[in-house]
Amino acid sequence: MVERPAARKKQKKSVVFKFKNLAILSLLVYAVVVLVSQQVAIAEKKKENQKIRSQIVSAQQTQDETSRLLSMFEKDPKKAMEQMAIERLGYADKNETRIFDASKN
Repeated sequence: MVERPAARKKQKKSVVFKFKNLAILSLLVYAVVVLVSQQVAIAEKKKENQKIRSQIVSAQQTQDETSRLLSMFEKDPKKAMEQMAIERLGYADKNETRIFDASKN
């Protein structure tokens, strides 16, 4: 059997076409895998970002409270101590009665 040149060209084009298709398909699969992995990484970073933002808010509230207490102590240390005893320890003055809402847990 003698192969004709036209048949060889057709067979060669078919192999090249299959190789191109395989290469394109491989690139597309790679691109999809990379895209999905990037989306996962972005989602993780967003969660981390949100956690850090909540920590910043908490730290800012603590700083504000500390600044408030410091300014109270600078103005009137005795009154500031009384206020802290009332707020943090639940103390009351001699003629004062504290009422607590037991429905709040």
